[in-house]
Parts: sequence; structure tokens; C-alpha cells
Amino acid sequence: MKYSLRILIFLSILVPLSLLAQSGGIVRGNLFDKGSGEPIMFGNLLIKGSSMGANSDINGFFSIANVPAGEYT
Repeated sequence: MKYSLRILIFLSILVPLSLLAQSGGIVRGNLFDKGSGEPIMFGNLLIKGSSMGANSDINGFFSIANVPAGEYT
């Protein structure tokens, strides 16, 4: 019983910590037209070399969640 309780406590601490360590970052920003400076509504964004992407909203805002660490263009 005592051994089982120790394992349960250990796992209850270890599992949530490992889940937090595996979460990626968030890339977010605004999409604007280079010439006019106006926001691009409902534009499609894609991280080059991946299948991750998002659509901008009516104000040009976008957010891509769970992006692994690294350099992207």
C-alpha cells in the first residue's frame, strides 16, 4: 500500500510536468498589405516547410499555436 501511494504521488507530479515541457510556442501577429498598409482580411499564412498555418481575421490578426522551437521564415 505504501509503495503504491509513493508511485501514485510520483506519477501525479511527473506526468503534468512532462506535458508542460512538450508544449510548443505561439506565433502571432498582424498581416498588412506592403503598399497600402491596410490589414489583409482572411489571408492564409503558412509556416514554410511545415503544415502549420492560420487565417487572418478581419483586422489582419493571426495566431498559430503549438509551434516547435526553431527558426522559421
